[in-house]
Amino acid sequence: MLTSLHIQRYQGWQDAFLRDIGAQWGKIVNPPLDTPIFPNVPRTLIRFWCDDVAAGYISRGYEGGRQFVRDQAADFRRVQANGKVLELWNEPDCNTNEGLIMLREATLGAIDEANAQGFRLCVLNLAEANPHGNNLPEAEARKAERWKWEQLLDCINAAVEGGHYIGRHCYWRPDVEGPTGRYHALGRLKWDIDTLAALGVDVSRLKVLVNEWGIDGGIAGHTPQQGWRDLTSEDAYIAQVVEAEQYARGIPQIEALMLFTAGYEPPWDGFDHDEGFCADLAFALKAMEPVAPATRLLAPLRREDVVRITQRFTPPTHYGIDYSCREGTPVYASCDGIAYRGNQPSGFGLYVRVEDCSGLYVYAAHLRAWAVADGALVQAGDLIGYSGNTGNSTGPHLHFEVRRAAPGAPRPTSAQGAIDPEPLIYWPEDAAPEPLPNDEQGPPMMLAQKARWWAEQMQREYEAGNTERAQAIRLSLIDLLYRLEGML
Repeated sequence: MLTSLHIQRYQGWQDAFLRDIGAQWGKIVNPPLDTPIFPNVPRTLIRFWCDDVAAGYISRGYEGGRQFVRDQAADFRRVQANGKVLELWNEPDCNTNEGLIMLREATLGAIDEANAQGFRLCVLNLAEANPHGNNLPEAEARKAERWKWEQLLDCINAAVEGGHYIGRHCYWRPDVEGPTGRYHALGRLKWDIDTLAALGVDVSRLKVLVNEWGIDGGIAGHTPQQGWRDLTSEDAYIAQVVEAEQYARGIPQIEALMLFTAGYEPPWDGFDHDEGFCADLAFALKAMEPVAPATRLLAPLRREDVVRITQRFTPPTHYGIDYSCREGTPVYASCDGIAYRGNQPSGFGLYVRVEDCSGLYVYAAHLRAWAVADGALVQAGDLIGYSGNTGNSTGPHLHFEVRRAAPGAPRPTSAQGAIDPEPLIYWPEDAAPEPLPNDEQGPPMMLAQKARWWAEQMQREYEAGNTERAQAIRLSLIDLLYRLEGML
């Protein structure tokens, strides 16, 4: 379940609610220290309120970002929760030229310091509808928003490479737009992700936390500090939350939707998600039709074989991704299924189509040669052909296209069923982050034994000259020992 809670005051029922709906995340502001929280939630986003000093850190750029993480590190380590992630500053300036530069540099500094200390961060944490389009007409506004995202690319790419998260707020107001709306809500986030993909961000590894979410009366120039309790009924609001949960499941980068807020502090009483409301919400969420996990497709090429991407998914002119590569480059199946060979001299040229038997059709086109029998069963990663320049092609490349249809429906054309494959792709070279002591789970006795092993492993890393890895183990081991202390 993506739906979760943004919590201002920790109360015991909140953990039970998150466990009941199968939430993968919880968020808490100013959490209690040295006290176990959220024992049944796999990951926890931690925010220490800092709105009064955040601008000062950001204005110092790179060094300010590093210092921010250092200043929060001691309290962060004392939080006893699973899978901790530290949230950086809230709703920073991302619209002025100076603000964009300082935010980028400060975020880069924070990421470098967090990497050294073995932390995971949630960065940017931008307000809904931001970066904005400077109140320009629609087309010019989109250009302005894209330009602002370009200024942040360095820190976004650093976050992706380091396994960190991008934070984003998404709100809606009943008389302005709904929870999937284009300007302030999840539709805007989808546009942002597509924009980042067009700018070259590896969105297959992008991880997004919607760390504030819900009805906010203050959007689009309306009266602020009005929440769902002020503007709609409980039944209507629950229906919208369910609608948004369903929509967000189709955006693989989103890992959580954190409803603002629970255990409210003034003046946020109109936003409060209390125990009674959450019981009703849990019933509605659990009644949803089960949704299969978002499709993941193995990249058809090895990363080092790709010269560049020459064209992306831009319907109705182009329905896939074009990877420039040398003729004869090995091409691999992206999913399990049945492989069919084809030849369209004036279109795809030689191609292989893999059908997964549940409505997914994956094409690798303009091949020089096939490497699989027609009708053969294949698994993701099997060799199926070699790239070429056949069919309607202006140069050696691989056209990669994905179409989806309902199970049992006729095979769709590009116009009928093509979907953007880029958010679904993962690369075989992408290794999982190296494990750290505080990733361990289990009862206290088992954790104590693992802590001893990690202490010995830290020494082995030091002796081998791997000082950065040893330091990361040491800091994470401290977190594990704090957590173990709270369990005994």
